[in-house]
Amino acid sequence: MSATRSSPVTALIGLCLLNPRLRKLITGIAVRQEYVCLPLDDLKDPLTVYATAHDSNGARDVTSAHALVGYKPALIALPVSITAAPSATEPEICLSFVNGDFALDTHWNGFPTSGNSVARLALGRIREHRVDALTLALYEGSLGEHRFLNRLHRNANNWIEARKKKPPDNIGLPGNLYEQVRIAYSVPRLISIVSLCDAHGVNLFPTDLHGPVGAHHYVSSLRIGGKACAQVERCRRIVISEVDAAIFRKAYAMGKNHMKDPTDPRTFDLHSVASASLGVPLPLGVVNYRELEWVSYLEVGIHRIYCYRVLHTESVASSKRLAHVHKYYVQWRENAGLATEYLVR
Repeated sequence: MSATRSSPVTALIGLCLLNPRLRKLITGIAVRQEYVCLPLDDLKDPLTVYATAHDSNGARDVTSAHALVGYKPALIALPVSITAAPSATEPEICLSFVNGDFALDTHWNGFPTSGNSVARLALGRIREHRVDALTLALYEGSLGEHRFLNRLHRNANNWIEARKKKPPDNIGLPGNLYEQVRIAYSVPRLISIVSLCDAHGVNLFPTDLHGPVGAHHYVSSLRIGGKACAQVERCRRIVISEVDAAIFRKAYAMGKNHMKDPTDPRTFDLHSVASASLGVPLPLGVVNYRELEWVSYLEVGIHRIYCYRVLHTESVASSKRLAHVHKYYVQWRENAGLATEYLVR
């Protein structure tokens, strides 16, 4: 059986991408890493996210209220307690990612939106989920459109991406789904560390699919089939920590722990103090943390989305928190003259 060979054109493109100047010329992007770490608290002029509905005359700032909980499909969670226009019970909404002032001065895909939108994401409500007094509305992306890069560079990047050799465990994002995910990651997503312990030991692993919903509840998403899912359900009470941006390399390296069993706590870099009520170990570099109790979950696509009660919150340090964004957004900021301090892994 003969070995698979890349075409001469693909091989040439690969060589060109090794040269920073040629890479920027072909792709429009100077940064090589797909997701770029940054200290969240240093980011100036971030995008603001507004939600509108087809027949609404107003918009709601949901920058802090929404949680990204999935990428296959793209999933956004909103508490139904948001009652200003549009309600989180709308069957379809549009999220507009805006640079500058927001005014309903144009339409896109049937939604009122702002001409200052750098990106737009159309979503449909697929489920409502009750947790105590909270009702959670879950929306799935249906279409995304952005102008982080010009059309020529977007097409070049899509062509190159389609021809990349993928690792065996790669989760493919077909068609417009990849654009939806790129848009979702134009909002910095906190890379937090989940820590848990049971009779077998301790495990710590990172997550960026999570966020508070209302004042007393929290959601986070794990990939179905990972050992982390079983551990969360077995332990029931866990801790999620926002961490210092300085540990960005260690946080990424913990990704393999999603598929590992709890083990001796001495194998981890831990903070000197455990969580206040549960006594769960905290990661070295913890900035603040929440103690959570798992209540229920729902499954969509490759994701198991856990709903938690918040038992306790505590601030530990005043360090700058670790987050990451997609490289398209980083490049858009550079093109727009917005300085970005990012961390190269």
